[in-house]
Amino acid sequence: MRILMRNKGMKKRPPCSWIEVKNKVHAFVVGDESQPYCIEIIKALEVLLEQMEREGYVPNTNEVLQDVEEEQKKYLLCHHSERLAMAFGIISTPAGTE
Repeated sequence: MRILMRNKGMKKRPPCSWIEVKNKVHAFVVGDESQPYCIEIIKALEVLLEQMEREGYVPNTNEVLQDVEEEQKKYLLCHHSERLAMAFGIISTPAGTE
Protein backbone atom coordinates (compact mmCIF):
# COMPACT_ATOMS: atom_id res chain seq x y z
CA MET A 1 0.00 0.00 0.00
CA ARG A 2 2.78 2.44 0.90
CA ILE A 3 4.54 1.76 -2.40
CA LEU A 4 1.33 2.50 -4.31
CA MET A 5 0.86 5.69 -2.32
CA ARG A 6 4.45 6.74 -2.99
CA ASN A 7 4.10 6.01 -6.72
CA LYS A 8 1.00 8.23 -6.84
CA GLY A 9 2.79 11.03 -4.98
CA MET A 10 0.66 10.59 -1.89
CA LYS A 11 2.16 11.09 1.55
CA LYS A 12 0.87 10.05 4.93
CA ARG A 13 0.80 12.94 7.35
CA PRO A 14 2.52 12.14 10.63
CA PRO A 15 0.16 11.83 13.59
CA CYS A 16 -0.01 14.72 16.00
CA SER A 17 -0.85 14.67 19.70
CA TRP A 18 -1.86 17.60 21.88
CA ILE A 19 -1.74 18.29 25.59
CA GLU A 20 -2.95 21.32 27.51
CA VAL A 21 -0.68 22.55 30.29
CA LYS A 22 -1.38 25.77 32.20
CA ASN A 23 -4.13 26.78 29.74
CA LYS A 24 -1.81 26.45 26.74
CA VAL A 25 -2.10 23.72 24.10
CA HIS A 26 1.15 22.06 23.01
CA ALA A 27 1.34 19.89 19.85
CA PHE A 28 3.76 17.02 19.32
CA VAL A 29 4.73 15.06 16.20
CA VAL A 30 6.81 11.87 16.26
CA GLY A 31 10.51 12.70 16.27
CA ASP A 32 9.84 16.43 16.65
CA GLU A 33 12.91 18.03 18.20
CA SER A 34 11.78 21.64 17.84
CA GLN A 35 10.11 21.78 21.25
CA PRO A 36 11.79 24.13 23.74
CA TYR A 37 11.93 21.32 26.32
CA CYS A 38 13.09 18.63 23.89
CA ILE A 39 16.09 17.50 25.95
CA GLU A 40 14.05 17.27 29.15
CA ILE A 41 11.27 15.37 27.36
CA ILE A 42 13.74 12.83 25.92
CA LYS A 43 15.37 12.36 29.34
CA ALA A 44 11.95 11.79 30.94
CA LEU A 45 11.09 9.24 28.23
CA GLU A 46 14.37 7.40 28.83
CA VAL A 47 13.68 7.21 32.58
CA LEU A 48 10.14 5.98 31.98
CA LEU A 49 11.31 3.40 29.45
CA GLU A 50 13.94 2.08 31.87
CA GLN A 51 11.29 1.72 34.58
CA MET A 52 8.90 0.00 32.16
CA GLU A 53 11.57 -2.44 30.96
CA ARG A 54 12.44 -3.32 34.59
CA GLU A 55 8.76 -4.27 34.98
CA GLY A 56 8.92 -6.50 31.88
CA TYR A 57 7.84 -4.17 29.06
CA VAL A 58 9.03 -5.25 25.63
CA PRO A 59 8.27 -2.93 22.68
CA ASN A 60 6.10 -4.60 20.01
CA THR A 61 7.97 -3.55 16.88
CA ASN A 62 5.54 -5.56 14.71
CA GLU A 63 3.24 -2.53 14.91
CA VAL A 64 5.80 -0.33 13.11
CA LEU A 65 5.07 -0.65 9.40
CA GLN A 66 8.05 1.34 8.12
CA ASP A 67 10.81 -0.64 6.45
CA VAL A 68 13.58 0.30 8.90
CA GLU A 69 16.02 -1.48 11.21
CA GLU A 70 14.81 -2.92 14.51
CA GLU A 71 16.53 -0.19 16.58
CA GLN A 72 14.85 2.52 14.48
CA LYS A 73 11.49 0.82 15.08
CA LYS A 74 12.11 0.95 18.85
CA TYR A 75 13.02 4.63 18.56
CA LEU A 76 9.83 5.39 16.63
CA LEU A 77 7.72 3.60 19.22
CA CYS A 78 9.40 5.32 22.15
CA HIS A 79 9.25 8.77 20.56
CA HIS A 80 5.66 8.56 19.35
CA SER A 81 3.75 11.82 19.55
CA GLU A 82 1.52 10.55 22.37
CA ARG A 83 4.53 9.62 24.48
CA LEU A 84 6.20 12.97 23.81
CA ALA A 85 3.01 14.76 24.90
CA MET A 86 2.68 12.64 28.04
CA ALA A 87 6.32 13.11 29.01
CA PHE A 88 5.94 16.87 28.53
CA GLY A 89 2.88 16.79 30.78
CA ILE A 90 4.78 14.88 33.45
CA ILE A 91 7.73 17.28 33.51
CA SER A 92 5.51 20.37 33.25
CA THR A 93 3.10 19.78 36.10
CA PRO A 94 3.60 19.37 39.84
CA ALA A 95 3.18 15.90 41.34
CA GLY A 96 -0.42 15.12 42.19
CA THR A 97 -1.88 17.47 39.58
CA GLU A 98 -5.12 16.25 38.05
